Amino acid sequence: MITPTFTMDHTPLGFSVEARADVGNFLVPNKEVGYARFVNNGNGTYSATTIFVYPEYRRQYVATRLYEYVRSQGYVITPAVIQTDLGKLFWKKLNES
Repeated sequence: MITPTFTMDHTPLGFSVEARADVGNFLVPNKEVGYARFVNNGNGTYSATTIFVYPEYRRQYVATRLYEYVRSQGYVITPAVIQTDLGKLFWKKLNES
């Protein structure tokens, strides 16, 4: 399991978060493993418009840790109105923990 670090970049409509981790490749010591973009819903909450984890790093809690990081920064995250099947499954598992 990898342990990512995060950087946040604010935009006028919301913010993006990038996840990077040391994945054991000495040529790329701090590789991007995933990212997410969030939009301000206008009611004090934010929803992801994009969340992506590179295939080789999936099922290693990268997306979960992205959400945990965003919440630790004081943001209230709500499910997007339109979700893929994977997004629905992610929210179901996130709410079970």
